[in-house]
Amino acid sequence: MEEPSGTSRSSSGKYHRPSVSLTLTPSQVTGGTITIASGAAISGTSGSPLSLTLAAAGVGATVAVGAPVTTFGGNFSSTGTTFTNLAGAIDTSGSSASNGGSITLNHSTTMTIAAPLISRGGNISIAGGSTFTDTSTINAGTGTVTLRGSADTLAIGIGSTTGTFNITQAQIANITTTGGLFFGHSSGTGAIHIGTNEVVNFGAKNVTVQQASGGMTVEGSTVNGTGALTFNAGTGFFLNNSQILSTGAISVIADQVT
Repeated sequence: MEEPSGTSRSSSGKYHRPSVSLTLTPSQVTGGTITIASGAAISGTSGSPLSLTLAAAGVGATVAVGAPVTTFGGNFSSTGTTFTNLAGAIDTSGSSASNGGSITLNHSTTMTIAAPLISRGGNISIAGGSTFTDTSTINAGTGTVTLRGSADTLAIGIGSTTGTFNITQAQIANITTTGGLFFGHSSGTGAIHIGTNEVVNFGAKNVTVQQASGGMTVEGSTVNGTGALTFNAGTGFFLNNSQILSTGAISVIADQVT
């Protein structure tokens, strides 16, 4: 019997369609923009995942996802200056609840999440610059979610407007993950302020706030949750000027704790 077109057969005798990778990179040196227009949905198929890379080039490079992207377990990656996915949900779910593809967004200035990010077990990493807006939901399922600056030197605010890359309580509430929620990066050197402007409630998420140095300060408002909370300030200082409350374990790692 002939194999169906575009398939291969495994040792079990089943036919499989191979995964597909697609990379879009504009040729412009300056201001290269990638737009997925409304009505132009991009999708893999069941059993044939699509891995999609959007690499906007040049100063002012923008990725604008205006239609749904569904990878069926493939990875999604986007780089450039500005990102928005208005009306363009990104779904990397696989065939089960835990084998979704990863979602990686790394844009140096403006990051706007305006439609759902769904990975069902794949890790989701979002790195942004001076503006982070999330008016939708982020659901990694059993995967991890990481929010960090696009450069190690960027200051981070969690429930605080003192940083360059700031995350609000409402945005934290929009995140679903049982794999862990991470803020910052192990190589980060920018200051991190937590709770300066509003109460921060992580809910049941296991949370890690991390940096290499730069100083980490809890101030102004209560920080609470029911999961494990880890504050790793590396070789810098950890200063607690408020209350940290959790029914889970609370861990602080720093060269200087006050």
